[in-house]
Amino acid sequence: MLHIQDEEIGPPAGAAVAVGHNVQVAEAWCQSHGADEIVTVASGFGFLYGAEQALFLQPGDVWLKRPGQRYRLVAFKNLSLSRVQIARDGRFLFIRDIASLLERLHQTIGNTIIPGLAPGSNIQTAQLLIEEFLQADNEIAGIARQAQQEIALLKLIIFIQQASVQPQYCREHRLLDFIFQHCTEKLNWDVLCASVNLSRRTFCRYTDRHLAMTPEKIHIIFKLIKAQEWLRTSDEAIGDIAIRCGFSTPSQLSSAYRKAFSITPSQERENLFPCLLSPSA
Repeated sequence: MLHIQDEEIGPPAGAAVAVGHNVQVAEAWCQSHGADEIVTVASGFGFLYGAEQALFLQPGDVWLKRPGQRYRLVAFKNLSLSRVQIARDGRFLFIRDIASLLERLHQTIGNTIIPGLAPGSNIQTAQLLIEEFLQADNEIAGIARQAQQEIALLKLIIFIQQASVQPQYCREHRLLDFIFQHCTEKLNWDVLCASVNLSRRTFCRYTDRHLAMTPEKIHIIFKLIKAQEWLRTSDEAIGDIAIRCGFSTPSQLSSAYRKAFSITPSQERENLFPCLLSPSA
């Protein structure tokens, strides 16, 4: 039986900010509460399921959650998150209008994932800013702690706004994102790697080290995630979905789907939550 952790707890009553640092996502995770949330992928890989489609998560990626908005996560490989929850009705002593500040941030970023924290120096900066919340909580008392937390929050918001204006990918992340976005197409690995000035051998070493998979295996997983999306959001025949996703026959899709998710495409259409990817998929 698939176990989904469903969390609906935001900051404690009256509190302005709550922080979870390096939260490991072991299985699948549903999130819905009345606070805004800034989520950073501290390490690992996974999939974010929102209202429209699945998105691929890589280290350093950031997204925002509005109050009451619901999202689901599925870990792909060692997914760990840092989360800053912000209560608009919390007790802010120095920030005068947190609601307007958050609205401007949402308008700037929208419902997309910010990839700009992927390079090492930027992701380290983001993690250090998040750690400022924890230091203030553990080492400082009273008004001084509140001031330190609100300063850390402002620094993080400004940093994210800057990253959204000038996003920067590392080459491997850019290539993985391209593969995910074009997963239903036939891919020429040599041409793809050359397009980001990366050798195929180097990319293979990267995927083996971080995902324990070959690029070809990752491509198949991405195709199955896309098939899952269409199975849940359309009435299209399973055979047509199989062809659109690059499988030769419906039985080929069914076999790969069962191996990855432990259910068939037909059973998927009755499933309410993202399935876990089997380690042996």
